[in-house]
Amino acid sequence: EEFPNESPAAIASVSIGRRYLNPLNELVKIPPKSLGLGMYQHDLPAKILDEKLAVTSIDAVAEVGVDVNSCSLAILSKVPSLTAKLCRKIAEARPLRSREELLGIPGLGPKTFRNCAAFVRINDGIEPLDGTLVHPESYDVARYLLERLKWDLGDSSSVPRCESEEERLEVWRGVAKEATERFDGVSQERVLTVMNHLYFSMTSPDPRLRKDKVLEENGTMTTGTTTTTSTASSKGEQQTNQIESQPIVKNNGTQFTGYIGMLAVEKTHRRSGIGTVLVQRAIHRMAQLGCHSIKLETEVTNKGAMNLYEDRLGFVREELLKKYYLNWGDAYRLRLWLTG
Repeated sequence: EEFPNESPAAIASVSIGRRYLNPLNELVKIPPKSLGLGMYQHDLPAKILDEKLAVTSIDAVAEVGVDVNSCSLAILSKVPSLTAKLCRKIAEARPLRSREELLGIPGLGPKTFRNCAAFVRINDGIEPLDGTLVHPESYDVARYLLERLKWDLGDSSSVPRCESEEERLEVWRGVAKEATERFDGVSQERVLTVMNHLYFSMTSPDPRLRKDKVLEENGTMTTGTTTTTSTASSKGEQQTNQIESQPIVKNNGTQFTGYIGMLAVEKTHRRSGIGTVLVQRAIHRMAQLGCHSIKLETEVTNKGAMNLYEDRLGFVREELLKKYYLNWGDAYRLRLWLTG
């Protein structure tokens, strides 16, 4: 629908790039049969697969929330209680400055608002709590807790880190009891839920909102995209070709893995060794970063790429991915071991 005049290969390239920028936002738009979940994916009945993945998508959206001013209709439609018609009306009303403005959307009444508000985020709005997991009905409790605990929504360092849920409960139980006595009809369980939502909203910010290129969390580090560029001249013109590679470093001993996402060389400049040089540069750079191996996927029917990766660079086949691409093309996952 977005690119009716583009080729399947071009649409697939756009989808791959979007998956890197925001995986959930892109994957919810793809039919389950085109996700490429592995060689046994189609052993499941299509109806059951569709239903299970739909439920999983809704759970994932509910877990992280959506930025209502920037998300696609596909992901907004996964928010509990929002119909396709309501999603279109919300999109037409953008930008929204607060969650309360949702009540001004025709057809979105108090009951629907109550069910969906906690999953809809508004960042940099007039109400700072709209960017958290806290439900609007609990804002008074949240403000009291922030003041009582001396937490600053704009400063994550103001929140003492707790190693486990048991430790958090031990530290918070007294404050939760005070809040229960202060607010009539509010249970201790509800107060603890609000504290948890504040804690995770402040200590585990949505990675899609991070402006830095290196994220380090729980022993896992992912660096931003590395672009290797080569320039060739033909009849006085310069043509730039590039490879997008993403070194992914996982802290499990010394097993670091690099990933090559896409290699593109203009047709007029192929068979001149540019592709080989680009891949070799990416391999060299990831080896410098300490990668133990490098992975990539390529179409089964792409004989030129298979020849480059397997015969010339030493990649080996690791897995056959049935209907991996949006054009339903199969792919091989290849790996190059850099060390023994």
